[in-house]
Amino acid sequence: LSDLAAMGATPRYYLVSVECARALAERRLRHVYAGFLDLERQWKIRLIGGNVSKGDRLSLHTPVIGEMNEGLPLTRHGARPGNGLYVSGDLGAAAWGLRLLRTGKKRWTPQERQAIRRFQQPSPRIEEGRFLLQHGLASAGMDISDGLLLDLTRLCRAGMVGAVLEVDSIPRRTGATERDALTGGEDYELLVAVPHRAIDLLRGESLSVFEKNFRKIGWIEARPGIRLHLSDGSVVSASRFGPLGWDHWKR
Repeated sequence: LSDLAAMGATPRYYLVSVECARALAERRLRHVYAGFLDLERQWKIRLIGGNVSKGDRLSLHTPVIGEMNEGLPLTRHGARPGNGLYVSGDLGAAAWGLRLLRTGKKRWTPQERQAIRRFQQPSPRIEEGRFLLQHGLASAGMDISDGLLLDLTRLCRAGMVGAVLEVDSIPRRTGATERDALTGGEDYELLVAVPHRAIDLLRGESLSVFEKNFRKIGWIEARPGIRLHLSDGSVVSASRFGPLGWDHWKR
């Protein structure tokens, strides 16, 4: 759903292929499908098929099918020097929530419960993605699933550009660290490159919606690589932070 949101698409259908042991199916699969049904109701999508087979552990494969109401889908390939970089929502809450769960605590403050919920039940930014496409705002976009720095690296690589981030401008949830916001991932917010002229054309309610849902965190430049402007005025390479996010192909 989040991938469809990043392209400005409307989700329509999904399929579920399940592999699991019978005991596991009776114990947990009921709850898994309850989660699917919650999303069905929220986003008005329909389960149209799938498959069930026996296996030693729970394995789920869930293709989701979306539809473009107008125009072409937004991709990660179109960022150009001079574009502003924007994110929806705030970052770092999911990484903080995971860290909280790993402490083994049983009692949480309201803020901590919100962070845990953000990790366990992220919400795709469907409406925000459709808004971007409807108004022709973004030249490139993707969702932040593996960490801001790593996903920005992918967006820049696709467009053969570089980027500058103003770290103090990155919106992050109270309690989340700077590293959570930069490398944590699992927030499923949208990261988009937006030409300045596109924002200049917004008026009235449309401009208010954009300013409410998106925050500028930097800009695209021709020079390759990602540089971070820190609060003390220094500029450092993103590589200073070590792993930039979650790389599925590395141990």
